[in-house]
Amino acid sequence: MGTDPFVIRLEKGQITEVASGHEAFGLLVPSDIVITAPVEDWKKFLERIPKPFYVDLFGATIYHGFRVGGDMASFYAYYPAVRRLFDIMRSLVN
Repeated sequence: MGTDPFVIRLEKGQITEVASGHEAFGLLVPSDIVITAPVEDWKKFLERIPKPFYVDLFGATIYHGFRVGGDMASFYAYYPAVRRLFDIMRSLVN
């Protein structure tokens, strides 16, 4: 999120570790999927009712500051799970 790393490690469909800030640096290893965006874009993306093109990651990457990297085959294969993770994050923030 912005310049601060936030790492969510998932293994076999379960969240096994979450770290942010300085704690996350210990988890920064090659990742299957990397999603980055400025803090302000994350705030808009995680609003209870997001504005247009913040509703979904595809719109956010085309029209806003989101970038996706890593293994794109894994990203597309697991995109429904990524969307679900963001839905959960959105509900926890709100």
